[in-house]
Amino acid sequence: MKNYSFIIVFFLAFPSFAQDIITKKNGEEIKALVKEITPNEIKYKRFDNPDGPLIYLAKSDIFLITYQNGITEKFGKETPQVEKAIPEADKPHPAQPQEYPHTIRPVNLSGPRLGFTYISPGRTANRLKDEFNAVPFLSLFGWQFETQFFTLPSGTTGVVEFIPLIGGLEQGLFLPTASLLIGMRGPSGIELGMGPNLSLSGAAMVFAAGINLRNSEINFPVNFAVVASPGGVRYSIVLGFNMRKN
Repeated sequence: MKNYSFIIVFFLAFPSFAQDIITKKNGEEIKALVKEITPNEIKYKRFDNPDGPLIYLAKSDIFLITYQNGITEKFGKETPQVEKAIPEADKPHPAQPQEYPHTIRPVNLSGPRLGFTYISPGRTANRLKDEFNAVPFLSLFGWQFETQFFTLPSGTTGVVEFIPLIGGLEQGLFLPTASLLIGMRGPSGIELGMGPNLSLSGAAMVFAAGINLRNSEINFPVNFAVVASPGGVRYSIVLGFNMRKN
């Protein structure tokens, strides 16, 4: 009876380790979780990173897929071969366009942002108090426009963000500010960026760090930013949400 129990437990546990195998025409095998097959592409996630980004491969580069249930699906008649060295004379000219199938296409993300900012003692804080009778602790409301220019198979992403915000509405003020950030986001969602900031107090530099939390197809970015300005340093915490758009 113990032997039968072991067999039952084995087969119940087996599916959690199941994976699809993508075999390319050059003989390379990829352990994957296939998500979608379109007329031109195979979309999959890495087996060792199931919560990572969706990766695209050209269907013309695939020889067959062996699914976790044992079924195989062929996509070409060629027999997989090991890549051979290409003679120098046959290599494409640098000026010719080349495809990079392991670099995922750009993705656009946008969504609302809200938070608050604190202005340290200085010219800007004094002006708020003297001219507007306002405290240097302001609410922020705005929008985030984000483009992921590339995503590597490791999950590292290059991002550019433009974030216009309005501050001080709770004190009857209309204080616009805008930041353009260029940075990187790691596979775990931690991100770093920097760029110019423009507000009524003038131009400055913004440094930001944060994390992008994800639930299903919705992203929840949380960022801490420091704006270094001669009028006073501004510290901000901003959060929001957005949805992936290919």
